[in-house]
Amino acid sequence: MAATSNRARAIVAAVLVALVVGVALSIPTTAYAETVPEGEPPAEATEACPAGGEHDFSATVVQQATEDVDGVRRYTCTKCGYTFDMLIPHTGHDWGPWVIDQEPTCTSEGLEHRTCNRYPDNPHTEYEVLPMLSSDGEHTWVESDRLEPTATEDGWVKWTCSVCGATYTETLPATGVVSEATPDATTTAETAETAEAPAAEPTTTEPATTQEPAATTSEPTTETEAPADPGFWSFAPTVVDVACATIDLAAVAVAAILVVPLVPVLIWVRRRREAALDAYLDDATDDDDGDDDDADGGEDE
Repeated sequence: MAATSNRARAIVAAVLVALVVGVALSIPTTAYAETVPEGEPPAEATEACPAGGEHDFSATVVQQATEDVDGVRRYTCTKCGYTFDMLIPHTGHDWGPWVIDQEPTCTSEGLEHRTCNRYPDNPHTEYEVLPMLSSDGEHTWVESDRLEPTATEDGWVKWTCSVCGATYTETLPATGVVSEATPDATTTAETAETAEAPAAEPTTTEPATTQEPAATTSEPTTETEAPADPGFWSFAPTVVDVACATIDLAAVAVAAILVVPLVPVLIWVRRRREAALDAYLDDATDDDDGDDDDADGGEDE
């Protein structure tokens, strides 16, 4: 019985030792690194995991940050047990001024940042998005400058947003149409040159008469203005002309509506008057003088 009891104790002891060894082997080894600033993991954390592949870190807050004291967040690899601590900045920052990195517009958000001056060697930076300047995400365009196009050259219009100051330029294509003033002036100039050419001959043949060539050259200039008149076909009616023509047409239409129906009535009245006059003249008791009947009666001879 004693031998059996000792053997049982040995078996139980062996099992316990095996369990302890198994549990010990299953517990990952822990290697602590020094505490690093926020956002700057140690080089070991970026190396390959001894258990294979990359590290698989889980984070646990060891110490909460307060207004004046930094906190600590511990990162532990679930595969190999590698551990390091990272600071959690305290909440009592000494912020510098906001610096705009990108100005907001009517169609896009902006961005600004500020930096805590408490730890110059490990500055903490905070970013903030600036909202768009318009509620609907559209610019409010206003014409700010313009160059009118000509017959051969393009023009342009510059538009500026009255809210954010953004600009863009719109091209105005050339009209391809020469204005009436330009051909008239050209024709007048060409006609004047043509008319002045003959006037130069008397000047060379009669140098003594110095006053006559001036008078001669001035007359063709006056005469050449007549061909410049484009005539009836170039008449450009104004608003007043159109209004007067409309009033005239309306008056003619009203007169036609009122007078035309009266024409048959007037014809009928005239015929009735003529018939009554004929009956009056044919009456045997009428003397046709327009007065009362004569004593003898009958018509006038």
